[in-house]
Amino acid sequence: MLKYARKTKADLYNWLPPEVKYEKKILHSGRIVDGAEYEQLALALLNPQRPDVQKCSHWSMRKRAVLWREAADAVRLLRNTDGRLNQVLRLKWPQINLVKKVVTLYASKTERERTAPLSGAMVDLLKARKQEGLASDLHVFARAVTNEFDRQVSRACRLAAKQAKLAYGRFDGDGFTLHSLRHTYITHLLANGVDAPTVMEYSGHKSYQSFSVYLHKTDLGQKRACLILEGVDGILTGIETHGALKAAEGQSAGTPQTLTDHRTQGLLRSVAS
Repeated sequence: MLKYARKTKADLYNWLPPEVKYEKKILHSGRIVDGAEYEQLALALLNPQRPDVQKCSHWSMRKRAVLWREAADAVRLLRNTDGRLNQVLRLKWPQINLVKKVVTLYASKTERERTAPLSGAMVDLLKARKQEGLASDLHVFARAVTNEFDRQVSRACRLAAKQAKLAYGRFDGDGFTLHSLRHTYITHLLANGVDAPTVMEYSGHKSYQSFSVYLHKTDLGQKRACLILEGVDGILTGIETHGALKAAEGQSAGTPQTLTDHRTQGLLRSVAS
């Protein structure tokens, strides 16, 4: 800017800096995690297998089960709150209102502070963490005070995905990552009729340009568009499409089911395929 000012000999007292356009290069495009992948990853984290090593003590398996349980809760919160990994792992109880079923996620470098709704399953999960002693008086994840917790959770998810034979990782072909759950959250809400401004408020995006990175085409959206267009000339042709639209939405989207307590009923599919 100084070089530009010297070259044009601008009046620096009243001079406005020129606008510089910068297009961010996306190194890794977003990926949608379908219901089966989400369910298999959560089940693998809740049921860790003994690793193929000669020396794996009972104490080591116990430590693995405890850590993977933490990772399973983190994955469920990531899928249902649209938070980033560091935001979810460092959630504090003052950020959560279990009565109103909302969670406040603090602003980050690229996002503003926002409030997102909590499903009944997530409220049950948070209450269970309190009852089972997995949370501290301040943090939802008591182990979040350690610097290595993020890396440990990421590694647990990677090993669990390998156990479940899932395509996981940025460099594993068409694999997904924990950040893909954020893409899934946004796309799922939009595909099921939630308006874009509301989704942007939940996700914390400041502009449509940054929000557009998380937009994905879905089969449900194409079906809805075709059925809506069929009804344009419904008055002239007498075609009844309102009931067909409702029926198609019910068959395609389905009613999202939440994950229940894995100790009693196991995991159910929660993402509309």
